[in-house]
Amino acid sequence: SSASPDFGNRDVRMLDALRGIESRIDAGAVDQPIVEADVRSLLARLKFALGEYDRAGTHVERALALRRRHDASDAARIVTERALLANVLRWRYLPEQARQEAMKGGRE
Repeated sequence: SSASPDFGNRDVRMLDALRGIESRIDAGAVDQPIVEADVRSLLARLKFALGEYDRAGTHVERALALRRRHDASDAARIVTERALLANVLRWRYLPEQARQEAMKGGRE
């Protein structure tokens, strides 16, 4: 199905839309691990930008786990997601964990 302005509530707030996406992905709506990792990575960046650091951390940690398990050769994305996780940890006032994550870079 495609998106249509004739159906549904067009006045949905961004946070409500994101929560809907989160609940669907948490319920297993995506059955392709790399696609799920990509969606979770995007959700992590959006949640971080909205100041929801705990949820951002949950999504980026899951994205990293999926990517390491199913697409370990994509070093650029792994480094990018590790950098995001380090930044999330820093904003959650966990500087030592943030430093450790940042030091890993593309290494395990």
